[in-house]
Amino acid sequence: MKIRFIMYALLLACTAMVQSAQAQVTAVKYQLRFNPTNCRWDAYLIIVSGTAVSAPQRAQFNAQFSVVVPTGSNVSVAQNFMPLQNNQTYTGTTPLVWVKSSTVVAPAAEPQSDFISITPTLSPTSFYNNLAPGDSVRLFSLNITCNSQEKVSGFSETE
Repeated sequence: MKIRFIMYALLLACTAMVQSAQAQVTAVKYQLRFNPTNCRWDAYLIIVSGTAVSAPQRAQFNAQFSVVVPTGSNVSVAQNFMPLQNNQTYTGTTPLVWVKSSTVVAPAAEPQSDFISITPTLSPTSFYNNLAPGDSVRLFSLNITCNSQEKVSGFSETE
């Protein structure tokens, strides 16, 4: 009887570990949306598939969000939203700081555009809330001063 109980407990523990190891975000999209309320550009992370529920799965690691703007535009991070610092137990209130990390001005392949890289600061460690397919998470807002809003976009290597 005792052995049967131990076997069931081990089976349950192994099943939980396998499910936990397989639960992770496996596909995302990034989107840049103009917000007419405050005239800022909001950067979003969109979960396409997979989930994140444990603290290690929800942690922010290094990333890069790239924006393409008309040459000569002024770009700055106006406000940060997600992930939240020290949010392992869902009690974080201070957003991670996203920073403009590099700019490529008018490259030969696209001289009418500048490419801006925005990256997260990784200390203190920051965590998202639980993530599931279909979630749209606002990361930060940008102030972009330029002559044409139609020419502002997120950069994707697949485009």
